[in-house]
Amino acid sequence: MEVVGIFGTEEDILCSVQFHDPKSGIEAGEAPDALSQLYNEWNDPQYLRTFFKEYEKDFRNQGRTEPLRKAVTNARKEGIKLLKSINELAINHSAKGLENLFKPLADDDEENDPSRIKAYGDEYKSYMRVYAVKHNDVYYITGGAIKLTQKMQGRPHLEEELHKMNLFREFLEGDVELLEYYIEPEE
Repeated sequence: MEVVGIFGTEEDILCSVQFHDPKSGIEAGEAPDALSQLYNEWNDPQYLRTFFKEYEKDFRNQGRTEPLRKAVTNARKEGIKLLKSINELAINHSAKGLENLFKPLADDDEENDPSRIKAYGDEYKSYMRVYAVKHNDVYYITGGAIKLTQKMQGRPHLEEELHKMNLFREFLEGDVELLEYYIEPEE
């Protein structure tokens, strides 16, 4: 997997990373950026239904008793609400709002720059997550997931999100000129 673009501008406080996985069969630059992919997945009832069926055991181990169709509806509503909150804060250039919404992924991320961070829905025991890397007061969205377990390790979809955050953090720590990676969003 490699970083192929950053959707946003040099002045933005929120950008979305575009990754390329050569094994995906999708051409480099054709894959959606992380934020667009989350909007697509979390707004797709079939995607959510498939996810909850695959991870039903994890869902039930959290003490959740509602039917899966209700979980799909709740996840969709909560996920879109979270993404809209992030988008509104970015449009209003509310750095303080983003800082309040995103929390360090782990204790060792609190003082690091670049740091791995997460945002989650405001519902009790929210399982919707948006993952990002914060660097020089810019939030770079790397992905998101439905997190039904205590740890990210041991679940392929969560390990992939962890890998993308680590990969992008390494990318930022390298001697790279960020301007060559910015892609201005189409109006």
